Order: sequence, then structure tokens, then C-alpha cells
Amino acid sequence: MPGSVSVATKKREAHQKAEVLCKETSLTSHECELLIKFMQTNCKPGTDRLDKMKLRDILIEHFEFTDSILMDQVFKTFDTDSDGFLTIDEWVKGMSVFLRGSTADQSQFCFKTYDMKLEGSLTRDVMFTLLKSCLADRGAQELGEDDPEEGVKDLIETVLKKMDIDKDTKVGFDDYKSSCEKERLLLEFLGKVLPENRQVNNFFNYLEHCRFYE
Repeated sequence: MPGSVSVATKKREAHQKAEVLCKETSLTSHECELLIKFMQTNCKPGTDRLDKMKLRDILIEHFEFTDSILMDQVFKTFDTDSDGFLTIDEWVKGMSVFLRGSTADQSQFCFKTYDMKLEGSLTRDVMFTLLKSCLADRGAQELGEDDPEEGVKDLIETVLKKMDIDKDTKVGFDDYKSSCEKERLLLEFLGKVLPENRQVNNFFNYLEHCRFYE
């Protein structure tokens, strides 16, 4: 039957692609294959690519993301050729860093995700946009200010004192990397862009129990 052939072909392609990608990522061949099968079942019919809204749905459902700005930024970091879609390679390689990346790899991932203007540094404007969005749901009281925007500005000045090692009034990658090496909690200082360990484990457990192509 034509449908059976199509499914068999997808399975074969997923296995073959996984064998290649496991050598280029921090994932096992089996983990790569699960991710490829998951992507295949989440692509729009007739395509083999993921769009921004589908990645956003995945981040919300499986990793409890809430910040729309950061979800869009995560998509841009995954989308290495900037064509507005994720190929299998972009998806698996992006998820490799997202789920299993070393501290060094995740530092680059986070910084690139935060670097909204592609300037190679995090300026006051960028930090203001991200922190304001990140803290929007927490209210002014958490910032200890009557004016939330003033609270965000005060927080930025505190960040600069701690992380702006070369004193150029912005946080460059070297500043960021050095700060994170001393204190890993600073890795996501501008908002959630990585999953928690329990979410990684839950996601792989979910993939293991998926009945793909049915």
C-alpha cells in the first residue's frame, strides 16, 4: 500500500539521518532518531520543515516557556540559515545544544539568543527589553519599586557592575562567558532559554513512548 511505503521510507530516512547526526552532536543515534521522527510528525503536511509557531508550541507544551520574545529568539538561534524554517539538521543540532549541550555550548546558545540586534554584545536597550518582558508577570513589588521600569533599569545597573568586566557599558560575550564560568546561574540572567533537567528527562521519556506515524 502506498501509505505503508511512505511510512517505511520515513523510518528508513530517520534512521540513516540519525546515524550521521549523532557524530555531529551531543546526542546518541537513538536520541537523534527520536527527535527526527518527532519532527516528521510535527511538520506541516507535504513539508519536512518546522516553522516558528510549531517550535513555539513545542517550547510551551514540553518545556514550560512563557515569554514570546524569548521563544522567537530561540527559533532564530536554531534557524542558522535565517530562512524562517528549521530543517532536520537545524532541529537536531539545535536540540542537541538545548537538551544536552556542554556549559560552553550552552553559553554560546544563550548569548546568541539574547543578542537580539546581532551586535555581538548585550546593550542596556536589549537588556531592558528582555528583562521587562521576563519580569512583566511578576509585578512591580518583586522589583521593590513603585515604577517597574525604574526597577528594571536599576537591575540592569546591578548586572553591569557584576558582568561588564571590561567596563565598556555593555556585556560582550567574553564578559558573559567569564561571569557564567564563575556563577552558572548567570547563564540565563535575561530569561529562560534552556530547559530544566526534569524537563529534558520528561521530554525524552515522552518521545520513547510516542507511537510515531500512526
